[in-house]
Amino acid sequence: MPGVPRSRGCNSCLKQKKKCDQVKPACSRCARLGVPCVGSGEQKYVFKPVSFTKPFKTSFSKPRKRETSSQASILHNPQNSLTLLQAKLVAALEVTDFRYGLHCYGDFLEHVPKRLGHSHALDVSVDLMTSTLPYHYTYEIPSQVEAKYSSSLKVLRGLQDKKATQIGFEDVAAFQIMTICQSWLGQAGNESRSHGQILACFMDAVTEKGRSSIFELKLLDSSLIALFFEALVDTRIDLEQYVNDLSSQSRQNAYDYNQDPHVRSFQVQRLLRIPRLLHEPLRYVEEIKTTYRELRDDHARIQHQLDSVREQRDPSENLRCRQKLVHKLQVTEAILLTAALALNRILRAAYPDEGVLLLEASMLANELIILAKSVYDLRPLGASYIPPGLAAVRATASALEAQNNEIETLLADYQLDYVRIKWMDQAVLLKELNRTLLGRLSESTSRDKVKKSDNDGDLEELMVHFKAVFGSIGSYLFPSS
Repeated sequence: MPGVPRSRGCNSCLKQKKKCDQVKPACSRCARLGVPCVGSGEQKYVFKPVSFTKPFKTSFSKPRKRETSSQASILHNPQNSLTLLQAKLVAALEVTDFRYGLHCYGDFLEHVPKRLGHSHALDVSVDLMTSTLPYHYTYEIPSQVEAKYSSSLKVLRGLQDKKATQIGFEDVAAFQIMTICQSWLGQAGNESRSHGQILACFMDAVTEKGRSSIFELKLLDSSLIALFFEALVDTRIDLEQYVNDLSSQSRQNAYDYNQDPHVRSFQVQRLLRIPRLLHEPLRYVEEIKTTYRELRDDHARIQHQLDSVREQRDPSENLRCRQKLVHKLQVTEAILLTAALALNRILRAAYPDEGVLLLEASMLANELIILAKSVYDLRPLGASYIPPGLAAVRATASALEAQNNEIETLLADYQLDYVRIKWMDQAVLLKELNRTLLGRLSESTSRDKVKKSDNDGDLEELMVHFKAVFGSIGSYLFPSS
């Protein structure tokens, strides 16, 4: 082929452009010079064969894997103020730690996210609760939270103008949530009194039209607790009549069958009598004796149930349910002990020669002290029912010197979680009210309401706290409602 180098000389000769004789194993020049002879007799340049027709190559593209819906991501979720509010509440309800969770305020809260958007009052109260929750234990409340509190009160005041038939379950839930917020903020006012009026109207309407959903039933349980404390200071509220009317209605639904057997077996209807007994102790001394014995028996049953629940060996997935049950039983135990000690104080005043009553008061006070110590690690929210109970016992057990010293120490420890309510001051206030109550034993006009004083605001603040922290045990105290 023209133009193709054909030299087969060695590399050394080619480099020096000398003629190579291609002798093996070394050409004469390399042998004479004594250098290595490499490449002698080899073809140096070879053209590779080239085809000018491109071969046909069939190629198939690999099929794409179909993306599943779980792999698809939405860059921007549609949001508005309502969905954001729901997300905040759901996030707060997902907190399982009893120290900081909202479950201690009632099971009805679990059903509130679905109800948002149906009541403006409920929306603003939930917004206030989610905004206040991070600051309930701090010394200062942000101005934005205070502004929300003021605007929420204006909305709730509008509910007072509604007729009884116009008050919905969402409106009552708004008041209950506002009570929780007021217990955090240390606020109470006319709205606290209107809460009792709203609840009374609500009960009138419920006894007529009934209720069906689980949310309504659980809200009713918490509302009955609030109404119980309202009846302690308002003689116009006939709690026993409300519960009797509700008991006459059919309550056969999924809520009944899903209740824990401890709830179905626990009947504490005698607690319904306590407001009436405290308003007229002279008239109902014999009934007070009977109720006091029944409360002590109920306390023994609660302790037995607590022991049986703690001994259960359920799977790990049921641990959360068992913890909630233990919490509710402990809250119930606290209110039973507080109520029993209040009746014990009346009986000691009516029968000063009965030394066994003082011994029983000492035993009941010791039980409450043991309970306060056992739940100390659940502070602040999980043990929020302990300080009001200790303050109430401190007011009625002045003769128990040893227990009083220990109660004062516990109140000082629990006080660290509260910056806007002083529990020892509340104990002093309750002691004054207890003195007024004992004075009714010798007065014929015993149903006179306690005279107004400078402490009325503190009393309303205490009532707000009682209604908030004991709202979770309505199904235990009023299971037939």
